[in-house]
Amino acid sequence: MNLEAQKVSICIITFEQSRYIEQAIKSALHQTYKNLEIIVSDDASTDDTAEIALRYAKKYAKQVKVITAKENTGITGNCNRALSAASGDLLVFMGGDDILFERKIEEQVKWFAENREAILCGHKLVVHYENENRSSHNLPLEYPTGKGPKWLIEHGCPYGALSVMLRKESLPEHGFVDDIPYVTDHLLYIEALMQGGRFGYINKALGIYRRHDKNVTNNQEKCIVDLLRMYEYLDIKYPEFQKHIRKGRANLVHFPIAKIHLRRGNYLQAFWLFMKVIFISPRR
Repeated sequence: MNLEAQKVSICIITFEQSRYIEQAIKSALHQTYKNLEIIVSDDASTDDTAEIALRYAKKYAKQVKVITAKENTGITGNCNRALSAASGDLLVFMGGDDILFERKIEEQVKWFAENREAILCGHKLVVHYENENRSSHNLPLEYPTGKGPKWLIEHGCPYGALSVMLRKESLPEHGFVDDIPYVTDHLLYIEALMQGGRFGYINKALGIYRRHDKNVTNNQEKCIVDLLRMYEYLDIKYPEFQKHIRKGRANLVHFPIAKIHLRRGNYLQAFWLFMKVIFISPRR
């Protein structure tokens, strides 16, 4: 079997990442798997991010394509720009501050060849802390495998976004949903799995995720609001998954809000929310 018959699009989503973008592009260029394209989509950065990327596009014209925006549209709009330019059979989305290990793409393409019913593959990651006095470490998680969207609806995305590879043909025609600015990738995975495809992972660390003060996920409250929007969207579009949507809303919206109330000393509000979560989605 010729594994390299499968073309891979690596979509690098950037905004104000001049400190990191060169390392991200180099890590994509140095993959052992060669049938790939690298799309850098910059969301109107005011630093040197786009200029650095354009230098690589000039030097590696056959491999690297750069898309620049005149106005900042946010993560979702930027992801959709990259997606519209991607011609690969398999897709990877990474931040301009992430790093791929050189065998990442090869390992995941091989996994898809061995798991033909699967449409989503993750892997373990190394977490690197930029602004904290903490050492880099592997995420010590045992991830789930499964079929269809139910697990992701109830529990969230089990894999780091950098680690995910998707079959392009599985994606919804509209791509990333514009009204969901922070958890847009989570919703994309759910919709990709709506036809019952399988998901799984490789039990190896194949990339580095940087933790720093500009990470979008640092703002927990904005992410919770965005998750609430996501469940409202799922309620309307996929009512057949109502039971799983209720559990997901309890796990990913009500439970963290209850913990925020607890930290702030709002014990009565925390108590009632915890009781609601336990009733809807009992803790294991």
